[in-house]
Amino acid sequence: YKPSHGHEAIAQIASMSDCVDNKNKIDVKVITQNVDGLHSRTCCEWDYKSRLIEAHGKVGLYKCIPEEDSDTDSESDIDDDRPVKLGSRRKALLYEKESTVRLDQGKKLSPSTCVYEFSKSLQSSEILPMSAREILMRKKGEIDESSTPLTLEKPLVCPGCKKRNCVIPNALLFDEGYHSHSHYNFQRA
Repeated sequence: YKPSHGHEAIAQIASMSDCVDNKNKIDVKVITQNVDGLHSRTCCEWDYKSRLIEAHGKVGLYKCIPEEDSDTDSESDIDDDRPVKLGSRRKALLYEKESTVRLDQGKKLSPSTCVYEFSKSLQSSEILPMSAREILMRKKGEIDESSTPLTLEKPLVCPGCKKRNCVIPNALLFDEGYHSHSHYNFQRA
């Protein structure tokens, strides 16, 4: 897939804010629910790294999920009054606070929290085992659609915590809070 004329127009509008003088500077943010990454692949050059908010994530990136996340709609959680099955706000805030304090003190995060659960995204090239990585990194032209479907011989393994069956696409899932991963940039929106 390639960016459409609509993607190019949005990129042009966002790039105009770079041309305005400092006195009349316009801060343009592009907020999208699309997970296809096309806004960052336009022909028009623009500062998508600081201006683009992919609020629902991005296909091609992955995250680690906890083995269990018991946070649901309860008085003990600070989430909204609805069930949140994955990624509680309380855990995200605790992780953010813990990582700031420990990094300031030069200490590592606790081993119980995986960095790919909240703050970092996995690239296809980082996925384990190698056989899964090769499947995930194939380009559309390299896949023979007439052959038998590709199957994973082993479960995906997170390189951060080494847990099995915990790697999923970094795209917002139903019943998942926007606060569950930093890539969603919900606070910037």
